[in-house]
Amino acid sequence: MKLIIDLFWSDLKPINNIDYSKSEIGVYIWGFKYNGIFIPYYVGNAINIQKRLTQHVSYLISGQYCIIDSSCLKEFYKYKGPTTNKGLLYIPNYPKGYKSFLEKRKFLQPHIDNMVDRMCYSYSVFRDASTNSIKYLCQIENECINRIGITKLWNKQCGKNNEIIFNSIKGDKQVVGLFPKI
Repeated sequence: MKLIIDLFWSDLKPINNIDYSKSEIGVYIWGFKYNGIFIPYYVGNAINIQKRLTQHVSYLISGQYCIIDSSCLKEFYKYKGPTTNKGLLYIPNYPKGYKSFLEKRKFLQPHIDNMVDRMCYSYSVFRDASTNSIKYLCQIENECINRIGITKLWNKQCGKNNEIIFNSIKGDKQVVGLFPKI
């Protein structure tokens, strides 16, 4: 049985505008803004989107995520993959490589600040918090990644989706624009 859903993406917001009074289930996308243009970085799903977004920031500033050179961030996807490390200033090997992060932190700090300062997000909430909607989260996430294109995101993998059909995608124009027309 196919599940037909509508995605409604919230307005893009800076990462420091997370509303912690909410605890929402759904899919999210975060990325970076350059000259008012949103550059998607990562698509995920969460039982508590607000908490998960906070974890992403915490992992970034604590050396558990790759740190990308400020001059390369706008086109980060060109530096993704095993064949190139250009643009990547720090690749985590957590927890073993954490010493390296601490030793380089003064050099890395401006690049981390650039990533955090440009970070913004949008999400689509599932109003139905039943077991059925929760079990489809990964499939919806995969379909979002497939539609946007894995080569345009930092996500390293996504699966096939045989059960989800997007009826419509609405909301923030920049986020909706990432999805090819249905």
